[in-house]
Amino acid sequence: MDDRIFYESNAGLAIAAIAVAALAGVVAVLALAAWQSNRRRQRRREYVRRAAAGESELSRERRSRGQTRSRSFMTPLLRAFGLYRPIERALSGADLRLSPERFTLRVLLLMATSWLLLWLMLRNPVSAAILTLLLGPVLAIMYLRVRGARTRRQFEEELPEFLMLLSSSLRTGLSFTQALESLSAEGTGEVERQVRRAVAEISMGATPDEALKRVAERMDSQDMGWAVIAIGIQREVGGNLSNILDSVADTVRARETVRQEVRSMSAEGRLSAIVLGLLPIILLAVFAVIRPTYVSTLWTTPIGLVLLAGSGVLMIIGAIWMAALVRVKA
Repeated sequence: MDDRIFYESNAGLAIAAIAVAALAGVVAVLALAAWQSNRRRQRRREYVRRAAAGESELSRERRSRGQTRSRSFMTPLLRAFGLYRPIERALSGADLRLSPERFTLRVLLLMATSWLLLWLMLRNPVSAAILTLLLGPVLAIMYLRVRGARTRRQFEEELPEFLMLLSSSLRTGLSFTQALESLSAEGTGEVERQVRRAVAEISMGATPDEALKRVAERMDSQDMGWAVIAIGIQREVGGNLSNILDSVADTVRARETVRQEVRSMSAEGRLSAIVLGLLPIILLAVFAVIRPTYVSTLWTTPIGLVLLAGSGVLMIIGAIWMAALVRVKA
C-alpha cells in the first residue's frame, strides 16, 4: 500500500520530468540543426575562398584532423580499444564532419544527460545506469548506420548521372582528371563531394584508379567499384572510355531502378520490424507513467534488474535479426 501511494504521488513528477526532457530534446535538436546549417554555409564559403587560393580540401582536412588529434586526450584511449578506425570510417561514410574524439565526447555527454533523466524518472541510479549503458552505444551505432545508409543511397542515386556527365566531358576533349575536377567543382551532391576528395588525392600524387577506389570503399558502393574496374581495364588495354562509361552508367541506372522497386516492395516488412521493435519500449514507458506499480518490480528488485537487462539484450538481438530478414540486396 505504501509503495502504491509513493508511486502514485510521484506520477506527476515523472510526467513533468518526461515533458521537460522531451522539450529539452526538441530544443537541442533544433539548435543543433541550425548550428550545423550555419557551419555548412561557412564551410562552403571557406572552401570557395581556399580553392581560389589553391589549397586542396584534403590538405585542410588532414591538417584540421591533425590539430584535433594533438589536442585530444581521447585519441590514445580509442586506439587502445581499437575503436578509432571504425568510428572514423563510420563518420566518413555518414558525412559527419567530426573527429572520432569529438563524436565520442558527444555520445558520452548525451549518455550522462540520459542517466540523470532516467534517475529522476525511475528513482534508481543503478537501473538508470544499466539502461544508459545498454541503450547509449546502441543508439549511437544505429544513428551512424542510418545516416550512413542515407548518404550511400544518395550517392547511388546520383552516380549514373555523374557517369553520363563524365562521359560527355571526355567527348568534349577534356582529359579524365580534368573532367573529374570540372564536374566535382560544379556539383553540390554527394558524388561530387567524394570526387572532390579524390581529385585532391590525385593532386597530391595518387593515381586516379587508387583515389576512385578509395571513394568506392568509403561509400561501400559496388557500382562505383565496377566503374573503377572498367576505367582500370580501359587504361591497360585501351578503348573508348566515354563509351565504356556510358555502358557502366546504363548498368548502374538499371540496378538503381531494381533497388527502388525492391525497397517499395519490402516497405511493409521494414515498417513491421520497426513497430515490433518499438512496441515493448513504448508500453514500458506508458505503464511507468500511468501505472508504475505494474512495472516497478523491474527496477526496484535485483531479479527485476536482471530481467530488464536480459530483455534489452534480447530486443537488440531481435532487432538485428528482423533487420536482416527484411533487408533485400538488389
